[in-house]
Amino acid sequence: MKKSCISLMLCIALICFGGCGKGKSEDWTGSSVWNSGFSMCMMDEGVLYNSRGEDGKLFFYDYETGTSMPLCARANCEHTSNDCMAVSLFSRVDFIGRLGDRWYYHTTGDSQYEGTFYQCDLNGENEKPIGDFPYTSGTTGDTVSVFYEHYCVTVGEDLSFDEKTEEWEGVASGIYRFDLKNGKTEALTEEKEYARPAYAVYGLWENSLIYSEWNGEKRMIKRMDLDTKKQEVLLEDNDVLTGKLQGQTLLCSVEDGLIVLDLETGKKEEVETNGVAVDCFWDDQLKTFIIYGEEPETDENGYTIYPARIYQYLDGGDVHLLKSDYEDFVFPFARVEDTLIGRTVRSGKPEPITQEDFLKVLP
Repeated sequence: MKKSCISLMLCIALICFGGCGKGKSEDWTGSSVWNSGFSMCMMDEGVLYNSRGEDGKLFFYDYETGTSMPLCARANCEHTSNDCMAVSLFSRVDFIGRLGDRWYYHTTGDSQYEGTFYQCDLNGENEKPIGDFPYTSGTTGDTVSVFYEHYCVTVGEDLSFDEKTEEWEGVASGIYRFDLKNGKTEALTEEKEYARPAYAVYGLWENSLIYSEWNGEKRMIKRMDLDTKKQEVLLEDNDVLTGKLQGQTLLCSVEDGLIVLDLETGKKEEVETNGVAVDCFWDDQLKTFIIYGEEPETDENGYTIYPARIYQYLDGGDVHLLKSDYEDFVFPFARVEDTLIGRTVRSGKPEPITQEDFLKVLP
């Protein structure tokens, strides 16, 4: 469908490309990524998110219109009860993604829905179960769930307790691929049990899954061919603390440094950060990362906040301080033409910002 057909009503119905009517074949076009740390589903056209200040609803932010709308197309809906899909899914969804003209999501927290994959139309109608998936999603802040073709690849975790004492013993985890067509689950890695989750998924590059694996001593980076299941170690000399995949660039935070790995060329660069880079944005025009301080404050809404130091990495290896305080700010996660799209750190709400405004330095 032509881009000009994407109107505000289709934003409410959530940017359905081909239209969704009964009798049509299933549409598996596109891909999406659920970021568990930010509770956001990221797509080419926009982002699905929940906002701390919006009383428990799912919202869709459309990149083209720059507007946010609840995930609901019911006429005259006040978005205050579970009759509203934006409210209902907020309370039930563990993670969610979009493929074609449908949402696919895993539910938890309610005995009626717990441990099941569902699908529904983009306007929230025609909900139906697909199959059981008896795990919760990965709890490491940097892991994602990837929706592509007719699959969802995610980290599945299961807490382990002693049968006699019922005391907690650890976390059993693995990486799984759920088939959204037939409801079957395939284990892509062996299940491991440690005091911490063993795996984190960073995303897909070409036909490879990029992920980290804890081996009992350190967290190493691996790549898996999703056709052959062949695995390759990409980084094993450093204990990776967090990771993020942006295009063909893999960013790995290690103690007092950032490893930048180009998956296409294999080139590796190490950036000195003097702290743990908890989030990054990296493309040809802007390279930036955040480091949080260790002395928190509490804001007027009761949220614990940490001082943020935002740096820009410049060609030649120089690192330039852009910001250092407790104030709220927008940190980018996507670029749409000449505009950056970021999330406000306290509310989590997406907002556009120009690169010029983002780069305004300390007075």
